[in-house]
Amino acid sequence: MESGLPQLLMIAGFLVAFIGGIRLIVTAFTSSFLWGLVSLILHPLILIWVVLYWHEAKGPFLNYAAGWIMILAGAQLAGAIAL
Repeated sequence: MESGLPQLLMIAGFLVAFIGGIRLIVTAFTSSFLWGLVSLILHPLILIWVVLYWHEAKGPFLNYAAGWIMILAGAQLAGAIAL
């Protein structure tokens, strides 16, 4: 019987990354309406905003990154990816 730990880790990671992503977008909007709009339409460009406004973006970005690390760790445990 297979353990549910990888699936639980990936689901928790998705929730953490989702919340971190929402926090990033909200923080970008509080910084500037234009940055918030760009982060919604062209999401990869939010990385530029993170670099430029690191003092504001540090918390939400680390939250987002931690979620992705949890997702990748769960996928590794499940055998879905080989590192």
